[in-house]
Amino acid sequence: MINKYPTIYEIQEVLNSPLITRGFINQFAQKRGIFLVNASKEDLIKELSYHLYEYTDLDEIRNLAYQSSNKQVLSGFTIISKEKNFDLENLYDRLRDFGQLQSKGYQLKAITKKKIGENVIFHGEIEYTKRKTGKIEFLQNEKLATDFYFHSIEDGNWQVEVDGNTSSDGKEVMKLMNFIVDGKNAEINSLEIDNLTIPNVISFFDRLTKEGLDNKTWRISDIKQLTFKRRKSTLATTGNDSEEDDESDEDIAIVDDENLGGISQAVLDGRNLREHPFVKQAEKDGCIFTAMTYEFENIKKPQYISIKAEFKGSPKIFEVSIISTARVENTKRKKVYYTPTIEYKREMSSLFWNNAKRIYQELI
Repeated sequence: MINKYPTIYEIQEVLNSPLITRGFINQFAQKRGIFLVNASKEDLIKELSYHLYEYTDLDEIRNLAYQSSNKQVLSGFTIISKEKNFDLENLYDRLRDFGQLQSKGYQLKAITKKKIGENVIFHGEIEYTKRKTGKIEFLQNEKLATDFYFHSIEDGNWQVEVDGNTSSDGKEVMKLMNFIVDGKNAEINSLEIDNLTIPNVISFFDRLTKEGLDNKTWRISDIKQLTFKRRKSTLATTGNDSEEDDESDEDIAIVDDENLGGISQAVLDGRNLREHPFVKQAEKDGCIFTAMTYEFENIKKPQYISIKAEFKGSPKIFEVSIISTARVENTKRKKVYYTPTIEYKREMSSLFWNNAKRIYQELI
């Protein structure tokens, strides 16, 4: 909900964003009886900015801007209880029925159930409002919704996976669960980089090249991006991925393509990452990996998938996102990129995250 009507400048800035297409602007104008013949996008935006709109109209613009800039990010955590009869579903439903978290800005949706094999998977959804900094006040209060899934892994213990659009979604669900377990003799464990030594962080990302996906179906084909965190919170990034981070680090260094290519080749040759001179020097300097983007090739059919594994935020918590998917559709072996279904992205992200969780637990 918008508390203050935006200025003409703010409407023009948002509509002129590359995230909003000319087609949307045309449709938005025509629905409201605004028709300009042979008008440029800039002229149409200028005309639209002088009109008064209902709050529902403004929400339509805001939601499109946020939706276009979001991605699918999967994170997770485990709830460990000393009580064997700890029932997360029941506690969630009680909070929802009594509306106890509405004052904290949460809207809780009803839980649905689905049986997969021997497991009962619970699906929930929450809505919350996040205030963002920026010069355009029109976009500062963002209403977000995120899905999460949970299931019992043993008596009293539950695993939660958050299928969100931003990194903040996972943290909000974790806050929600902290409210739920407060005073219930339970704790939440997440995958945090601070629990790993520098050598083990390298081993963690190294093992994901071989164990991140089912190695009977997928094999590593390239390393697309690497991020290092130096002392004094300095980041060094390789590759071309541009990711918004929760930190305010300004000293960014781009590692040259030669080092990235050498690291990728070492992985393809089956060598340990720590054998590469650049990685050795980074470890010696006290640098640690915080993110890596892997490209995997399907052994059974001509398909590729790029997955980013990242420790992000403060504290840095592990999350997974699908960067791209491609298939080979002609004899020239040229990759054709396509947009996968939401279900496929969740399935692959969940598989990768759960394998990462296993590796993480073996290293701590």
